[in-house]
Amino acid sequence: MEIVHDYKSIPLTSAEIGYLWLTYLLNSKAKQIITYAVETSEDENIKEIMQESVNLSNKNTEVSKEIFQSVSHPVPYGFSEFDIKLKSGKLYSDKLMLQTLKLYLTVGISQYGFALGLAARKDIKAFFYESMQDSLNLLNKIDNVALNKGIFMRTPNIPIPNQVEFAENKSIMGKFIGHKRPMTALEAASMFNASLSNCITKANIMGLAQTMKDDKIRDLYEKIVRTLKEHTEDLNVKLQNENLLTPSNLNSEILNSTESPFSDRLSLYYAYTLMGDLLGTYAISKINVVRKDLMLALTHLSGEVLLLIKDASDIMTERGWYEEMPKNVDRYDIIDSNEED
Repeated sequence: MEIVHDYKSIPLTSAEIGYLWLTYLLNSKAKQIITYAVETSEDENIKEIMQESVNLSNKNTEVSKEIFQSVSHPVPYGFSEFDIKLKSGKLYSDKLMLQTLKLYLTVGISQYGFALGLAARKDIKAFFYESMQDSLNLLNKIDNVALNKGIFMRTPNIPIPNQVEFAENKSIMGKFIGHKRPMTALEAASMFNASLSNCITKANIMGLAQTMKDDKIRDLYEKIVRTLKEHTEDLNVKLQNENLLTPSNLNSEILNSTESPFSDRLSLYYAYTLMGDLLGTYAISKINVVRKDLMLALTHLSGEVLLLIKDASDIMTERGWYEEMPKNVDRYDIIDSNEED
């Protein structure tokens, strides 16, 4: 016999609060960015995918909001239609927006997986499961459209081995200096994906820099673009040294508009989350590599992205734009304030 719970009487755990909060905030951001993409899209197949993404973001924010309200938890502020200018010029090509949406979904699916594993309440687990399935379905549609249009970014090909091989010496992790063993299949795919994610992030932020009037934010965007250009070169050299395919440069997918389609707050948060997604991609890539030089390179690049994320969060905090995730209470602060009274 299944026990039926009154879910409203079950307190939310830290994982449930954190992932619901993140789901609401990221989907409220994505809804505005992709609504702009729907408005400016010229390809009907891509426009249809973008509209489906907007619908999913609407659904996810509404469900998150309902759960928060059911336990009297504050609902995140997030973003609204006042943060976009639908009649501004087209800034990004449909191809770049499709690649960007795929990056969103890939990172989001992994987040939903973690949320599903940590959530306890049955209704919340069901919500994360459904959200992950919706994202997987949309990801498949994106790949089908990209394949049909010839714009799918394939990872490098490697030869099929004649037989299964076992390591014969202790150099499986490679060397920092001198001859290095060839990349494994996952290492080649992971380094390619890290470079591709970098290209997508760099092109998006270059477009934001092109339309940003605020000097301080524009300076940060230019700093990010310079850093990510170096990252692209570093990652591609690793692939080129083994005669492996590198991703196409996406800078040509930025159009000539100089009118920002987003509020400064949304623009900066967009850049902030793109870099967060890139940091996540580097982290997953590190898990999949064994060679020491590749691990070290990804660790170094991750550190540089982390510093850029801090720069963005500093500006958001200065402007009163940084919406904090709910956090635990500081018992020592309470004790100190009680002593002062």
